[in-house]
Amino acid sequence: MQRLTAFLLVLFCMMGSTLRAQGQAAPQVDSMWQSYRDLNYTAATDSARLALAQVNAYAPDELAQIHTLLGLIAYANNQLTDARGQFLSALSLNPELELDPLLVSPKILEFFDAIKAERARLPADAQSGEIRYVVVEDLRIEATLRSMLVPGWGQLHKGDRRKGWVLLGTWGTALGGTTLTFVQRQQAKTAYEDANTVEEAQERYDTYNRWYRTHRAVLLGMASVWVYSYVDALISERPASPAASFSLTPVAGRDALMQAQLQVRF
Repeated sequence: MQRLTAFLLVLFCMMGSTLRAQGQAAPQVDSMWQSYRDLNYTAATDSARLALAQVNAYAPDELAQIHTLLGLIAYANNQLTDARGQFLSALSLNPELELDPLLVSPKILEFFDAIKAERARLPADAQSGEIRYVVVEDLRIEATLRSMLVPGWGQLHKGDRRKGWVLLGTWGTALGGTTLTFVQRQQAKTAYEDANTVEEAQERYDTYNRWYRTHRAVLLGMASVWVYSYVDALISERPASPAASFSLTPVAGRDALMQAQLQVRF
């Protein structure tokens, strides 16, 4: 029991570390914008480029702000092609992005709005940018909380329906088995305590001991399913695809170069 408690504490700490990690990038983004407002474009650009090299440390909204910042700096330096690419990258992360008219000039607003309108007219596979993002929501935290309550619920929440139903069914069966063996154990215990002879007591004790061991085994199995469901919901990054598939699509890169993007799902 002590080992199980220690293990669960480690899992809770892992989840807490994940939650804390999601909120560590915001002060750095604020620092970039402060450098921009101080007209220190070099420092702002260097910080933004460094942030893009660590893209997984930032939330989509923060990345959109970083690309917006780079777009504004590029426009200020009359690098319109680069500015356009940065704004498109920001819009791929946040299609509803708006510039603050109190912080930017009407010319920049007009330039940005034209890009946004052009992007809205184009189909998704025809849109390009310096970096084009596909935002995938991280459902692990919500899935973990659900699997804490009912094993398999977290997997169903992430869309992994096959694994979710298997875990839910297995845990439900184990729960029913735990209840059944508990009742049988208690009945066998009562019968053993009511025995009138040594031979009868020995026979009934064997029955009680058998149900006692069976109950413990089923209870351990139910706990194992719960732990597996919890850990899987915590560390599994994406749900299983309904079917195997692959796609190869062209993506516009920097300096008008074309790159191929291969996606394999299974």
